[in-house]
This record gives sequence, structure tokens and C-alpha cells, in this order.
Amino acid sequence: MTIDTSISVETLVDKILVGNGIRVGNIKCHTASRAIGYFKCPNNKIGIKSGLLLATGFATNAIGPNTSPGMTSVLANYTRKWKGDKDLNRLAKGLKAYDITTIEFDFVPLNNKVTFEYSFGSEEYKEYVGSRFNDVFGFFVSGPDIKKKNVALLPNDKKFVAINNINQKLNKHLFVDNDPFINKTLFKSVNYKPKISFWQKVTSALFSKRTTQGDSVLYYTNKFKTTFLDETVFKTFQYDGFTKKMKVEFYATPYQKYHIKISIGDVGDMAFDSGVFIEEKSFISTKDTTQLKFIDYVDKSPYFKFDSIFGNNKEKFIPIEEKENYEVFEKTIVYFGIDSYEIPDSCKSKLNDLAGLLRKHPEFNLTLTGFTDNTGNDKKNKTLSEKRATSIMYYLTAQGVDRSRLEYAGKSSDDPIGDNKTNEGRALNRRVEIDLTEE
Repeated sequence: MTIDTSISVETLVDKILVGNGIRVGNIKCHTASRAIGYFKCPNNKIGIKSGLLLATGFATNAIGPNTSPGMTSVLANYTRKWKGDKDLNRLAKGLKAYDITTIEFDFVPLNNKVTFEYSFGSEEYKEYVGSRFNDVFGFFVSGPDIKKKNVALLPNDKKFVAINNINQKLNKHLFVDNDPFINKTLFKSVNYKPKISFWQKVTSALFSKRTTQGDSVLYYTNKFKTTFLDETVFKTFQYDGFTKKMKVEFYATPYQKYHIKISIGDVGDMAFDSGVFIEEKSFISTKDTTQLKFIDYVDKSPYFKFDSIFGNNKEKFIPIEEKENYEVFEKTIVYFGIDSYEIPDSCKSKLNDLAGLLRKHPEFNLTLTGFTDNTGNDKKNKTLSEKRATSIMYYLTAQGVDRSRLEYAGKSSDDPIGDNKTNEGRALNRRVEIDLTEE
């Protein structure tokens, strides 16, 4: 397994987490940068090959083999640790959450059913099952017709996913054991010590390798116990236990703005790491006609002003059904990749509709104005901004629009609509603005 913690949170969410039928904006992260990352697990042993990892310690500590029963790393979010997180504190039932990692963002579903898939793993397994140290996480969703709620729940159950709800005893069909250790000493700085049965004491003496520090026996690695574990999982992951792949499902209103907060924390102390693995491209929306009282809806994605609803520009959002088609295209923006003038596939449907409108209405013309961010020199940016505008022009002429009805210009990095000091702002400035004019 590999884990890359150098990728920006915007890329992790927009390019890695989000799949079909979802648009996102206003992405924020509250944690140390080393606590989140992009993981790849080709052996697919927990049912997920790649995706986004949020941890209560350094994300890279999840990488196997499993050499310790209590891998611990402390995040540098001391300003938050004393007050915890109100949503996680509620799940922790009176205790506070520490080492908190949170990502939150707005999203607009294009369809009525939203889903994504994940697995939860922890070093708290199995010795702290049933204790107060029940590391927790949640996917907290809010928006139209949804008062903030945690959607990370057990199948057909209202209980949230946590160590005390999925383990070797409770809901064990959902649990993957990766713990070969028998603990002998107090790992935590609080008054809770794992119980060691008579059988464990006997097998530890017969089958186990001792790990010591000075004169103290820290723990035993039980060779007999390892024969019952999946060797590939043991070599891949440091965490002592996992849930099998779980699925989140909830209904939402298409083309309305919602908010999700993904948060995980240690409970009661800052010891023993936990992590939630969310599958790449699994955060999607689909059309589900079996929803109770389902009401059919139309595809508005070619015309919908996502930037407006996320607050990225000053245009007032007006529902599409309240406008004529030609009015919708008074201002259309196409965004481009870094140093690229290739039209994104996601925008071609919108341009096809625009070409159809122009063929029906010969009284309308278009002005295409290309822009860049402020990276690169002026000469290069001038050329790139013109190429972006002409790429739109050539695409529309290929759809049957007369070239004489299209005017283009390149304005380099002039007139930015985003802050060029941020990745998100520069992305907004790499654009072509399409203005509809009447002859």
C-alpha cells in the first residue's frame, strides 16, 4: 500500500473522491496535512483499491506490516483538542474527541440518490472493544429537507459505525481481524487496562514472541494466533482491525446545495490511531425511481450555474425553468486545465446545446473571450488565452455554427474573477467567457 499526503485537499475531494452526478465547491480542511492522503491498495483486501484516507494521526502510519498493537501519532491541532468537536463529542457520549481530522464541502447532486463507500480501521481493536475509548467518525450531511445527521450507519440499523458497534463479538460478519497481539501492560495514560484471560496467558507463554523495553514486557506477538489472520492484510495494514466495505445511501433534492462534514477523532485521549478509507470516485448520485413519493426531474446540468450556487461569482442564481433558453446563455463560462486549451468533456454537452440554440436563432451572435491565471509570462498567457477562445470557436463551427457569427479575443491574465494566490482562485481564472449578443 502507498499513501501520498502531498496532494491538496481540493484535488483529493474534486478529482479523487467525487464521481458521476456530483459537483462540489467551498472545500475546507481542518487538520495537520499529514493526516489526510491518497491511498492505493492494489490487493483490494478491504474491498477498496484506492481513495481518500482521513486519520487521527499520520496517514502513512496505516501502512503495514502490522508491527505494533498501539501505533500512535499526535496531530498538531492543539487549538482544537481541548474543546473537541461537537458532532464527534456527541457520538463519544460525554467524552471529548482529540486528534481531529475534518474535511467539509458543499455539493450539488444531479440526481436524487447519493451514495459512497468506505471502511473504518483502528489500532483500538480489539483490546479496547467495550471500553470508553471508542474512536469515532461521522459523515454529517445537512441541506434542504435534511437536518444535520450522521449517515455513517450500520446496515438496517440506526447505530453509528464505531469500534463498539462492529468488532469480533458484535456484528462480526462486518469485521476483519488483523490483531496478532496479546497486551501485557498499560498503553494508555488513563485507568483502563485490557483484560487478559487465563487462556491468553497460557498461549502467550507457549506460542508468543516477547517485545520488551528494559525489564518490562510490552506485548506478545502470538504466532499461533497469526495462523487465523489473513497474511496479505497483515502485511498491508498496520491497523489491528477493520470494518468490511460499508455503503452510505441517502436521498436528496437534485440541483440543490448540500453540505457534508467528514470527521474522525480519538476519544478520551490522543493514543492509538484510527482511519477512515473512502473509495475513489464512489461519491456519486444516481436516479432512483423507487424512492417513496418519487417525483421525476429533468437534466439541468448543461445550463445549471454551479459557480453561482457555490458563491464563486456575483451572478444571482435563477432556476432554469423561469428563463427562456436564449436568456440562460447570456453568459456561459468554460473552465480549462493548467496550461491547456483542450475543452473538458464535461462542458461539451453545454456547448452542443448552445450550438443548437444558435442554429435556431440566426439573430444571435457570440463573443468568446479567453483568460489565464497569472502564472507564466505575458506573451505565453496572451497566446494561451487566444487558443482557449479559438478552441471554443472551432468546436462550435464543427457543430454547424457559421464562423462569421463568432468573435474571439484573448485577454491573458487580465480581469481575474478568482484569487491568483490560491489553487481554487487560479482554476476560476483559466476560462473562456461566452457572451450572447443580439445582431
